[in-house]
Amino acid sequence: TFGTKTFTVTANDRAGNTARETHTYSVLYDFAGFASPAALYPTAAPMKAGENVPLKFSLHGYQGLDIFAAGSPGWAPCGALDGPTRADGTLSYNASADRYTYQATTSKSWAGSCRDLIVTLNDGTTHRARFSFTK
Repeated sequence: TFGTKTFTVTANDRAGNTARETHTYSVLYDFAGFASPAALYPTAAPMKAGENVPLKFSLHGYQGLDIFAAGSPGWAPCGALDGPTRADGTLSYNASADRYTYQATTSKSWAGSCRDLIVTLNDGTTHRARFSFTK
């Protein structure tokens, strides 16, 4: 399963000595970045305010539709230090293109602003796409 894991190995010898070693490792999705219309972060891709943003990405195979961490994805004003506000939208997967698409809703009131769409996956990784909104 995806996420951070810990394992411990215990060794005993005939003299009654015990040694214990614990290690942590992470199992991550094979995230390849966002496809167009998103641009390479921190470049802002232009979008029309009030229209859905199709955030496209691959995890190199179908990983199910429960790939987002709780509260993700979210919108935040560009450069904001506060946490994002939950983004409304729908997630789908196209097997022939091996691509997920999250259709994130936007508001017409965002015209003239810049916002980051922040995606945290269940493996603990966070990915950002930046959009500048026009009328």
